[in-house]
Amino acid sequence: MKKKILLVLLVAVMILIFVLSAQPATDSSRLSRGLTRKILEWFAFFRNLDEATKLKIISGLQFVVRKSAHFSVYGLLGCLALLNGGCYEKLKKHKLWYASIFCLLYALTDEFHQKFVPGRSGELRDVFIDFSGSIFGITVTIVICYLKRRLKSTKKVRNMG
Repeated sequence: MKKKILLVLLVAVMILIFVLSAQPATDSSRLSRGLTRKILEWFAFFRNLDEATKLKIISGLQFVVRKSAHFSVYGLLGCLALLNGGCYEKLKKHKLWYASIFCLLYALTDEFHQKFVPGRSGELRDVFIDFSGSIFGITVTIVICYLKRRLKSTKKVRNMG
């Protein structure tokens, strides 16, 4: 059951990335502007500004929000790719490499796909950001799994003594 759930989650993230990458530039920009506005609305100083100033700030931060979204969603992809690799006996030994290569290939194909979307372009910089996010997600997953194992073994030792 765990195998199936992890696979479904991995495929769902891949579909999300594909769907977002398939958006024309105008739709994608509108989405990121809206997201940037929603984030900034959490802060009182922003809510008190006039609309022209708000738009200027949103425009300035939109790039950071877009690239952070790339990094984050690929971090999730890396995490899920690694966990999926651990579910299959043949992949377990080299799951780190399989997950890393899988994420790099997906980032490359994603950017290639964007070359065919109106107003979008495939950028090597985005491949780097996406892959960096994947490596971050893989690393965080490894650390969490390691700490979880250490905690379990510490509890066993305490229960024995």
